Amino acid sequence: DLLPIFWVPEGTLAQRQEQDRRVNWRSWVDQGALRTMPGEVVDLQVVANAILEGMAAFEVQMLGFDSWGVSQLQIMLQDEGVTATIGDDPFMVNLRQGHRTLAEPTKEFERLVFQRKLDHAGHPVLRWNAMNVVVREDENSNIIPAKKRSNGQIDGIAASVMAIALAILGDESAVSL
Repeated sequence: DLLPIFWVPEGTLAQRQEQDRRVNWRSWVDQGALRTMPGEVVDLQVVANAILEGMAAFEVQMLGFDSWGVSQLQIMLQDEGVTATIGDDPFMVNLRQGHRTLAEPTKEFERLVFQRKLDHAGHPVLRWNAMNVVVREDENSNIIPAKKRSNGQIDGIAASVMAIALAILGDESAVSL
């Protein structure tokens, strides 16, 4: 089961709507499928607060991060008492966005989709992400979501694959970090 949560800076909503007329951004906000935050840029405090709310509502085992540019968010969470490790086990996990880390989770994601075992309750933003995604294949036929080759946002798919990587890691399978 996936519980997708997406944000967009309120100040960029009209521009996004103008640039991509295939989707109705305002409708997604009205439906509750897309949350807004004040301003023109992503406010990391809003994201940190949402993570903390999620941690209060669910029994979170690990937090996964794309290691590119998240240091400040991790510091904010640590300032709120979130630890990087629990005992000897990692809690905040930086996941490199490459074949070595994400190939196996991408295959598992694909398997769950094809077997209709992945439930996202018809989330419109995640569905749009799925329509946009293109995969990158290495010489060994390993695939990962390819943001640069995709036709639009794929963040929800990338986050879903990262969640599967954490689940595999939690099952003590070999995931390189």
